[in-house]
Order: sequence, then structure tokens, then C-alpha cells
Amino acid sequence: MHALRIPLTGIFVGGGAVVLLSLIAHHAKKPFSALLQATLAVLLVKFLVSPHTRAPAYLAVGFQGLLAALLLGSPLPRWFCLPVFMVIAMVESALQSVLISTLIFGKQLWVAIDHTALALASELGINKNYAADFSLHVILFYTGVYAFWGLALSFFAWHLPRWLEQKRGSILNAFSQLEEGEASGPKMPDRHKKKFRLLAFVLVLAFVSGSFLFAYSREDAWQKALFSVLRTLAVVLGYFYLLIPLLKWGMDKLADRFAANSRFRSVMKELPELRRLVMPAWQLSRNYPRWKRLPVFFTNLIILSLYRNE
Repeated sequence: MHALRIPLTGIFVGGGAVVLLSLIAHHAKKPFSALLQATLAVLLVKFLVSPHTRAPAYLAVGFQGLLAALLLGSPLPRWFCLPVFMVIAMVESALQSVLISTLIFGKQLWVAIDHTALALASELGINKNYAADFSLHVILFYTGVYAFWGLALSFFAWHLPRWLEQKRGSILNAFSQLEEGEASGPKMPDRHKKKFRLLAFVLVLAFVSGSFLFAYSREDAWQKALFSVLRTLAVVLGYFYLLIPLLKWGMDKLADRFAANSRFRSVMKELPELRRLVMPAWQLSRNYPRWKRLPVFFTNLIILSLYRNE
């Protein structure tokens, strides 16, 4: 999903991650240490096998793992910790996107959105009070969607251990009747990915700069637009040529240190087998209504990953 730049990736990837963290906490004898070890392993594997993953994703994974260890590894009751953990984790994922957009394009991005909303309201004859602080309303709505998703996930995670036990036998029997096959997801050539990312970046930058040309006098507009472009380019260059190399250097050091670890090696060996299980897990969910397929697929994949050798 990161490679194809699918919107709302954080909802699905991050949502799946927090559910799996809750499952680890439920079964582990020492959930605090187990969650920290799992988080470190995921960060290393993500770095080695998914180089196209953006740097903020590492921050999100680290935050989710640490928060899970602190809440789900505490003596507090599970019915309380699950929704608190998942709502905070999902809200952080949403706010991280907002903060990154602000870091790259500056406050001018939200100013441009507000100016555009006011201009549209004026053209359509809508009361300007409804368009005031439009960017704030967008951020609140976006964060609210993630928070609601966190609550829904907590309900799913609460019942997941029982569902796994109930479905375990039937899923394994159905899996044994399927033909073995390889599953490979859609891939976008690197050159197309780069063109798509560059086009999206240029369009947003043009939108931010162009909004000033219509909202201010000619002299002020050009100054603000030029400042916006130069600031964004400076942030992007610093991100790619300073921050990313430092992060890769640190992850390389960690990878070298843990390469000989038996648990880490076992995780790496499991990846091809886990990839092979994706298509059977999806095929076993096709008999369900469309709105049920995603949670059923997720449950099937967990069962096949944990118990297929039985």
C-alpha cells in the first residue's frame, strides 16, 4: 500500500498493526517485553524488505509499539486499555499526516485551503461563516474518522481471540482443500511511482503558491509564493539528503547488530510463507458479504499464519 500510494494507508496498515499488538499482549506471558521485541523486529524487517516505506511510517510503528507496551503491558484491565490504546494510536497516525504536510508545505498550505474555500463560498453565494476555518474543519473531520476507526478496532480486537478459537478448525480444514499457489500483489514500476509522487508534489505546491496570487496584491503575492516554494524545497532537500541518510545509517547499525539473532532470522524466513498465505486467506473470505470480507480475511490470515503447520 505504501508502494502504490493508496490513500488512508494508515487506517488499514496501522489498524492491522494495533490489532496484532493487542493479540500479542493477550497471549504473551510478559507482554511489555514481548511487545517491545516485536516492535524492534518489525522495524528491522520493514527497513530490509520495504525500502519504499516512508520514514514517518517508522515513527508510527515505534509509537504504536511503545504505547502498546505501556498500556497493554500494564496491570490495568483490558477492557479499558484496548480502546484507549487504539484511539490514541489512530489519532497519532492522523495527526502525523497533518504535521508532515505542515512541515513540508508550511502553514501556507492551510492558509491556501482557507482562501480557496472562502473564494468558492463567495462564487456560490454561500455564507462565508460556513467556509471560515475550513482547513481546521478538514483536520478535525480527518482525525475524527481515525478516532472512530480506533473504537471500531477495539471492539474487533476484544472479540478476536475468541473468534480465532471458534474459526480455527473450519479455516484449517478449508485451507487444506485449496490448491497451493503463489500470491503477488500489484506492482507499479519505479519510474511510474516516481512520476506520480513528483506530479502530486508539484500540484500541491502550485496550489499553495497560486492561491496567494489571487488573495493578495501582486507584490505581496509574488513574495509569499516565492517564499512558499523556497521553504518547501529546503525542507524536502533536508529530508532526503540529511534526515533519510541518518535514519538509514541508524537502521543499518541495528540490522548488523541483530542479524545473528535467532528470532530475527526466523521472522525473515517466515516472510515468503506468509506471502503465500495471502491469496488462500482472501479466497476463504469470498463467501461472505463484501462489508465482512476484510475482517474475515484478516482473521483467516492470522489463523493460517499461526496454526497452518497443524
